[in-house]
Amino acid sequence: MVPAFRGAIIEKVNRSHILFHHHQGDQAVLYKYPLIQYKSIKNKPCIVCMDEGAEELYRLMNQPNLNIQLQEKKMALVVDEVQMKRFELKFSTQKQHYRITNWLALNEKNFNLFKNLPSELDQVAHLERILIGNILAFAKGVDWQIEEQIKLEILEISQQRIIRFKGKPLVAFDLTFSCNVILPNYIGLGKSASHGYGFIKQQKIN
Repeated sequence: MVPAFRGAIIEKVNRSHILFHHHQGDQAVLYKYPLIQYKSIKNKPCIVCMDEGAEELYRLMNQPNLNIQLQEKKMALVVDEVQMKRFELKFSTQKQHYRITNWLALNEKNFNLFKNLPSELDQVAHLERILIGNILAFAKGVDWQIEEQIKLEILEISQQRIIRFKGKPLVAFDLTFSCNVILPNYIGLGKSASHGYGFIKQQKIN
């Protein structure tokens, strides 16, 4: 659902609007954190926007004609709900717990490094370092200057599987982690966050 929805929106807005498709020119990926991300939330296609991305979405929603071409079908884009939230990015004195799904942590190079690590503890520590790097990339993308140390712990890896993305096999992880950073729900972390991968949701711990 997400790839088709993303493609329909990109065609609707015109490819000159770079934030919607996150490419520079026809092929080159824009190597910065994506401010417009496509998701499936409760089995509904959604767009999550931040900073300038929200301004771009506002322009889309103000078009007089919201008809889109979704694969073989022409249909009207019906907006079920719009939520606008002001979020304060900050550190927390208490551990915050999150679940991340379809997290593409490893490219081909660091997957080989990962699988050759001597123990499972070393593999988890490696993933923790990558996840901290993903949070730093998010912070940089939204102009948040992080001056404290991110403390992060992977609590459980519930699933690890191979998926195919753009014809290439990649390892996707579902896991829970805790850290001392308060992060917005529904943002993506890691590779291909704009396509809905690395989707995070805060977990309430009793």
